[in-house]
Amino acid sequence: NPTAFLRWQITSAAFGQTAGSCYIQQKMENVRRASGKKRTITLYMKGTGTLPSLYLVQNFGAGGSAQNVIVLQSAVVLQSGWTKYQYVVDVPSVAEKTIGQNSYMAFCIQVPVNSTYTLDLAHVSVTRGDTSGQDDCFPALDYTAEEDKCRRFFRYVPMNVIWMASTGNIQHTHSVMLPEPMRALPALGATVYDPSGTPSNINNAGQNIVFVSRESVSLQVISQNAGYVQVSGYRFPLDAEI
Repeated sequence: NPTAFLRWQITSAAFGQTAGSCYIQQKMENVRRASGKKRTITLYMKGTGTLPSLYLVQNFGAGGSAQNVIVLQSAVVLQSGWTKYQYVVDVPSVAEKTIGQNSYMAFCIQVPVNSTYTLDLAHVSVTRGDTSGQDDCFPALDYTAEEDKCRRFFRYVPMNVIWMASTGNIQHTHSVMLPEPMRALPALGATVYDPSGTPSNINNAGQNIVFVSRESVSLQVISQNAGYVQVSGYRFPLDAEI
């Protein structure tokens, strides 16, 4: 039994959903990486109901060719106990395809629509070559290293600033360098603010200018009067997901 797993449970059936519109998806950046190569997809599932399909998607990015779908299995009847599912796939070549920005390959689990079901999911892996001879292709993970990898795609950046202004209307920019660059230029989400850290002596409170790059986040504040200027409790969400 896995020590951790995802439970996807629908206890009240929806209605009016379109077949194929509901799925779990894990994207893997850069569609070129698996082009023309063999991959082994392994996962463990249990639950109730029937999954319409398990499949791979080759998405060629913005402005690229139409995506390609590789069906691994259709009509997957879930069992009450943990069951291993494994597929060895020759991934189609992307030669002659037009590849745009943010291309990816994705493993997808299509889930039922307009019905109740439970899906428990664990030890999902996509490995190079044919690894079907291994009992479990899911590696022992260093969770700290895995979190660092995840932060290439999304992270919160906390920021606390305190400085002495000689007079009012003095502009100050405070920057935080990221431990590693984001995957791409991130979008800045809605700033999370801790009310317990109320800004003080700030002329542009609530209108602070934020500069974002792949490597850093900068906050620009303007003093209201001479004295200490304080900004604390800010958390800036940076999103560079595919």
